Amino acid sequence: MKHFFQSLFDKEKRENFWYYHKVHVIVGVFLLTIVISLIVDMVNNRKPTLEIAYVNIPSSSQENFTAHANLSQQSATKEAPLNINGTSYILAENIDPEQQQIAMQQILTRLIAGEIDIFICEYETFLTYVGADCFADMGQLLDNEQTTTLASQLYYDMISEESQQTQLVGLTLHDNTTGQTYILSIPYFSQRQETATALIL
Repeated sequence: MKHFFQSLFDKEKRENFWYYHKVHVIVGVFLLTIVISLIVDMVNNRKPTLEIAYVNIPSSSQENFTAHANLSQQSATKEAPLNINGTSYILAENIDPEQQQIAMQQILTRLIAGEIDIFICEYETFLTYVGADCFADMGQLLDNEQTTTLASQLYYDMISEESQQTQLVGLTLHDNTTGQTYILSIPYFSQRQETATALIL
């Protein structure tokens, strides 16, 4: 008999769910809305990161370029501000050849994966990467005025020896303090080629 009345009460409770639980439902929906709103705001306000790879570049030159990129992005980019992250790779001749090969392969993998947006490399080392066809044709990223202005800095690579066809793959940078020449290039697989180009000019 007790079970019979209990089941009647439970059935009545189920039929009158809103009457018994409306406060719980309203508070739950309100809290869920706040949590979803906070998550959406966090995702939308997260700054994208522009990745710069420095290969055999002294830290003083890295700091100068990063400072230049930070200033450039304030005036040149139409997108939300970026976090600029630089990763330094040193491929010195005095390190273990196997370690050097691993580091070079890691850089190449990141270039092909689109994880690097600006590639700045010491000239001799750049020659080992340029044959991998992983750099964008900067002739398509720069307009005629920019190409004319930067004419003395343009670095072309031979893409066909038979036809003597070349492709603009980078800009040469000369560091007066070290006397070194560097090549700055935009990787072909970068998702931010236009933004990276705006930052380097």
